[in-house]
Amino acid sequence: MEVVVVALSVLLSVATIASALNKLQLDGVSWTLLRDRGYSAGFTRGFGVLEVIGVIGLMAGLFWRPFGVGAAVLLLALFAWAVRYHVDHGDMQLPELRQHAMKPIGLLVLASVTFLALLADSVF
Repeated sequence: MEVVVVALSVLLSVATIASALNKLQLDGVSWTLLRDRGYSAGFTRGFGVLEVIGVIGLMAGLFWRPFGVGAAVLLLALFAWAVRYHVDHGDMQLPELRQHAMKPIGLLVLASVTFLALLADSVF
């Protein structure tokens, strides 16, 4: 189980950092959509910072599981919000935004599987 937890944690960390960079740099489609829909630069950067905190927690969780479980819960909440945001704005129906709107769904699934693996490894 240890190998699975490490692999999932690293994979989720890499994907989350890629997501966070555009928000921290105020660049790309994420920033454009958030700005055009009334979200501030501070909110966008704050979201990116929370993603980075989640990554740090996942890496710390490789050494002490409660950190990893907590980080996975944080990332689950962030990606669930992102999915809800895209659904509320109808991005799934817009061909030019569909690919961008699907990314949080994949990250949410990956965060869920990582959370379950971390939880199972810390209990058993």
